[in-house]
Amino acid sequence: MRINNKILLSSLFGSFLFLAGCGHMEAIDSIKTSASEVSTELSNTGSAVTDSVSSTGSSISDYFGTLFGGSE
Repeated sequence: MRINNKILLSSLFGSFLFLAGCGHMEAIDSIKTSASEVSTELSNTGSAVTDSVSSTGSSISDYFGTLFGGSE
């Protein structure tokens, strides 16, 4: 009887480890997806900021050119 109890306990423990491992892999996939989405958002935000700064720089250049008699 003792051997059967050990086999039963080790089977249950093995099943628990297997299920925990599956959940762990799913969590890692979820984290990777979230990180990818954040990276994409940061990239898009960086492009928008760069475009905005470039546009503002052109506006300032046009303003000073007009102010000091340069061509528009």
